[in-house]
Amino acid sequence: MSPGPGHDSQNAGARFAATLRARRLARGLTQEELASRTGLGVRTLRELERGRVARPQRNTVSLLAEALSLSGPDRDDFVASAGGRGGPSGVSDHPWGRPHPRSIPGLPAGGPGQIFPDQALPGRDAQGRDTSGQSIPGQAVPGSGVPRRAGPGGGVQDRATPGSGVPGRAAPGSGTRGGAAPGDGVRERTMPGGGAPGPGTSDGGASGRAMPGGVPEQIVAGGVRGRAVPDTDAPNGSGVPGGEVLGTGVLGSGGPPTGRVSGRGVPARAAAGSTAGEVTPTLPLPTHPPLVGRDADVAELLTLLGGPYGAELIALVGLAGIGKTGLAHAVAQRVAAAGATAVSVTITNVSRPTDIFAAVAAVFGVARAEELVDRYAGRPALLVLDGIDRSPRAAVEAMHWLRSRVPAVRILATSRRPLAGEVPGAVDWRVEPLDLPPPGPYADPAALRRVPSVALFLDRLRQVRREPVADQEVGAVAELVRRLDGLPLAIELAAARGRVLELPELLSRYGHRVLDLAPTDAGGRRLRDAVAASYHLLDEREQAALRRLSVFRGRWSLELAEALLDDTVDVEAILDRLVGLGLVSVRGPGDLRFRLLDVVMDFAAEQCANHSELRDTRLRHAEVVTRVAVRISAEFTGPGSALAVSRLDYLNSDIRSALRYTSVRDPAIALRLAGAIPRWCRLRGRDVEAHRLLRRLLDDRRAQDCDPLVRAVAQVGAAMLASAHGRGVVELCATEAALEVLVACGDTSAELTARALLAGIWQAVGGAEESRRHLETMLGLAIRTGRVREIGVAQNNLAWHDIRTGDLATAARRLTAAGRRAVEAGDARIRALTQANLAEVARLDGRFDDAVDLGRRAAATIAEIGDPTHRVRALGTLGQALAESGRPDDAADVLVELAEMPGGAGMSDMITAYLAVGRGDRTAAARAFESAANLLAGRDDIRDVLEALTGLAACGEPEVRRRALDELNGIRERGGLALLPRERALLGERPLPETARTKAPGAR
Repeated sequence: MSPGPGHDSQNAGARFAATLRARRLARGLTQEELASRTGLGVRTLRELERGRVARPQRNTVSLLAEALSLSGPDRDDFVASAGGRGGPSGVSDHPWGRPHPRSIPGLPAGGPGQIFPDQALPGRDAQGRDTSGQSIPGQAVPGSGVPRRAGPGGGVQDRATPGSGVPGRAAPGSGTRGGAAPGDGVRERTMPGGGAPGPGTSDGGASGRAMPGGVPEQIVAGGVRGRAVPDTDAPNGSGVPGGEVLGTGVLGSGGPPTGRVSGRGVPARAAAGSTAGEVTPTLPLPTHPPLVGRDADVAELLTLLGGPYGAELIALVGLAGIGKTGLAHAVAQRVAAAGATAVSVTITNVSRPTDIFAAVAAVFGVARAEELVDRYAGRPALLVLDGIDRSPRAAVEAMHWLRSRVPAVRILATSRRPLAGEVPGAVDWRVEPLDLPPPGPYADPAALRRVPSVALFLDRLRQVRREPVADQEVGAVAELVRRLDGLPLAIELAAARGRVLELPELLSRYGHRVLDLAPTDAGGRRLRDAVAASYHLLDEREQAALRRLSVFRGRWSLELAEALLDDTVDVEAILDRLVGLGLVSVRGPGDLRFRLLDVVMDFAAEQCANHSELRDTRLRHAEVVTRVAVRISAEFTGPGSALAVSRLDYLNSDIRSALRYTSVRDPAIALRLAGAIPRWCRLRGRDVEAHRLLRRLLDDRRAQDCDPLVRAVAQVGAAMLASAHGRGVVELCATEAALEVLVACGDTSAELTARALLAGIWQAVGGAEESRRHLETMLGLAIRTGRVREIGVAQNNLAWHDIRTGDLATAARRLTAAGRRAVEAGDARIRALTQANLAEVARLDGRFDDAVDLGRRAAATIAEIGDPTHRVRALGTLGQALAESGRPDDAADVLVELAEMPGGAGMSDMITAYLAVGRGDRTAAARAFESAANLLAGRDDIRDVLEALTGLAACGEPEVRRRALDELNGIRERGGLALLPRERALLGERPLPETARTKAPGAR
């Protein structure tokens, strides 16, 4: 994939990425193994291989070179690819990488006239087109149907050598047609004028008729003809498509072509006695639209093909429409532009080995494939074999012969199925979809335009629409290409519809029916047909597995796949097959790395419904997700909490899908799943929707007969979610009843959680004695069972009762002890909460500097953990301490941060009130204190309401003051709350201490 936006203009990062990956693969190392050898992080290595580091540090490059056992010229080239030395851009001089004396035979150093891959050849433009009558190397398509030159007596000179399967020379007067071995069942006939059809014409082959201007028809193996349309506007009138002319195909040749294309469509043979060094004309490579977003892929393939460890055969493997052919031809064009020979042959469904040999000979400009042995014994050349999966046996046989007889010719094949294992030494190179834009919102249209998938859509849309895409429309493009999963074929089909549809219409029409995309011409193949082509390569068991896997909506693991599929199948083998065909994508580290492309998922889901398997599969999927969620939820406390949250994040789409389906079809499963994830939902700010779902499931009559323990755990989860948005009181009675069930069942963990929640709810409504009772019981149970974390939680919450009685010193000591317990348990979240509460104690005690320091640290840690409810609390403490200490600008920054968070309005009003007090604006302060009192009522801590009413009574008009004092006294009596010295000073009961007065300017 291409580097992300903002990479270096010279693409140095992509060049080093390709070199590093090629060297690592040559050593047979995984990213984890190489990272372990170097001491680098796996993430660092992954960023280097993605081309996102333009200039890696010298020490990093040295470590990598040592780990890869590079020395001498190999090490020098490796360092140069990182920008360490060499040319201005670090590009190798050789077409596929700088050659060395130890290079594979057949790839010698280039001769005179060799150029950098990015330069134009002398006498050619930047695209490699001829501007001076000189030709460039090119391509044709394999095919039989190439007429052969007749020999004496009407025979054909080309005949297969018995047993070789390769075109050979026939005895004069034999009367046999070249290209087939005796007894292979191929009947040959002589063409009028002494010519003969190529191998395979007896199966309906093309006649090999020459096109106007002397350019042959493109010959397709098996006789399927794909004619090249002559271009009368070509610079030299050659009629080659796209204005290209036939080239010599010889590295370093500087003169005009020495041969021409004959009227029979076969390049003229070299004169008798010619040597391997003579110029041989080749057929031109096919033209393609500009390749977008594949620069790093092209660079990596060029590196893999060249150098001392260059691969002789690479198969580009992937789903139909992923862009294999375009990528292969882009690599070939780069090779040709560097002065080496590059040609292309297309395989069809009826191709035979003799057809492929005839086509290879034709594109290389020789009469027989045997001539390649001498002509390319020491000359670099690249052969593209496109679509070998159409006739795999014939293609494999042809590649075996080519590799054994002409090792200097590197082969770049395209296939929907893997090749490794069928041909020794073959390297499967999986072609991935184009890089996608990150999830919205999208603030930078310019950066979005540079994302490869977006860039491709905009480029193809420009071909059918004159009006440019406005910046405000780029976001719709980003959403569309995300739905298309970066699949080039799907992007191009969607862009073609832009002639009649506006972008929002494209998104709404095809956003959920991607498979219906088809070419605009009548009878064109839909995207569904392209996916079906890969689906039908699977056997029955593999198809059934793919249908069941379609219920996964996000990333999944081997373990999840095994749980979903039948126990009788080899899941590893099936996954290997699906990954090899490009139907399953493997991305990201860890076990949750498998994912179906969206188009594959949609197609497989259709097939699952057609086979009447969808209902059973979705229920099984829900059960699997529920078991995993229950297991992960038990890890939400302690050192593994961050990892547990991350794992549920990856399963987010599957959790939502399972809940949507089972809440209608099987509420019992839905209740178990929803009851296992409240803590995760609260950390991710989804407390409101999750609480509504749990409440609906608990009230559903179909779930009344569920296991009482399951219902009790779900009820505790509902209380946790309700408390997060200040509605815990509505779950108070039901949670007290659930606690009795938990105690009876002996579920200690759930009981401890329930008592902590009930203590918080009672604390919010002013039930001090009930809150203390639950906390003390919790502390005793935690001590008896050795639950260190829960001991810290109980001590942290009991500190509130010390603050309630005005004993701030005892509260600080208890919180310090609770923090030590959290550290001992390895729970960073509880440690951060104790710091936030210590900050609040410091603020209430007038030690504002300590409060600011503790508050900043706690807020940062909680933000990293992802607990929005407690983050609001920590930011509120920080903002109030800043406002009271006379730092209004810093306090204003906290207000901006709180404004973006749900549930932060009450704390924002408290900060605003103290800022107004500091300015001496009593009216604004009273208004803000009153609003805060209303917003904070019933939330985490009733003492927040007491503080707001104190401020209102101190700043309000007499009537307002009287009402505020009445409410304040009622809260004090119900909750047993004591006023702190600072609050009594504000109400005029006692002078404010000198130290506090200097740190709280404006207080009255």
